[in-house]
Amino acid sequence: QSALMQAMMMLAKNTIKVDGGSASMIVNGTYIPGSSASKVVSVDVSWGSMTFTYNASSEGRWDDKTHTYVEQSTPSWEFDTDANKVTVTNHSNTVIEAQLSFTKASGTNIVGAFTDSVGATGDGKMTIASAVGTNVNQAPSAYAHFNITSGDITSNGKIGSITLKIVSVS
Repeated sequence: QSALMQAMMMLAKNTIKVDGGSASMIVNGTYIPGSSASKVVSVDVSWGSMTFTYNASSEGRWDDKTHTYVEQSTPSWEFDTDANKVTVTNHSNTVIEAQLSFTKASGTNIVGAFTDSVGATGDGKMTIASAVGTNVNQAPSAYAHFNITSGDITSNGKIGSITLKIVSVS
């Protein structure tokens, strides 16, 4: 037993020698803080193929009867459905921010932007709720679509890269 405990036991001895007499003792409590669970950051990331096709402008074909070009086309970018989609699912015990950024490949003039799951074009940031209190198959998630907003290519190859950074916010 500790010296403090022994001293408290000695203080606890009272003698009452009067009818109706009383004694009292202070009751103390000792607080030992509980431990908090450590922050766990765990996310699943699903990427679309991120494959885009550039259709260069076409002069069309010459119509010798009207002396004009017909069936002309303007440049455009195409991709398969959801090929441009990034989905982030949060299995963390903390709120997270998923930060997407695009870096064009050297020698290209490609510019891109992200549209998030609520349809807002913005800075590529998505705040995703904590998974605490959810089922694994219903974990909070968000997605963004990457779109090429300008630029062109003249050959096949890498046109850039997308980086996803995860930051806890709580």
